[in-house]
Amino acid sequence: MEKGEFTIVEFWKRVNAEGFSGGSFIVNGIDTNITELLSIVEESGVVFYIPTVFGQNENKPVKFRLTEHSNFKFVFENSLHDFPKKITYEFSSDTAFTAIVEGGKHEVDKQLFFNFKKAKKRPAK
Repeated sequence: MEKGEFTIVEFWKRVNAEGFSGGSFIVNGIDTNITELLSIVEESGVVFYIPTVFGQNENKPVKFRLTEHSNFKFVFENSLHDFPKKITYEFSSDTAFTAIVEGGKHEVDKQLFFNFKKAKKRPAK
């Protein structure tokens, strides 16, 4: 995702039949900063999205339970978390999706939209 002078990258890899691992980072010129580690896991029949955001929550993971899903939309929620309380992934095609993070401490919900496009694969070296 291009955002002004920098690029936000989110990546995922299937680790086994029950889950994925990934992360995100920001590229600004020649600088690259990892911002979070991500995982999606199934535990006792319940699916969780688990981000570990550097500089937040004492760098500890936070679980968001899968509450809604279809072929094109996945919603994860944690009503006890300060922000966000809800994370939604909506796929508009095989090569594009929007991540929406929302909800906060106050009645006026904050929403952030991240519009991602699939990157071209790099050639093998």
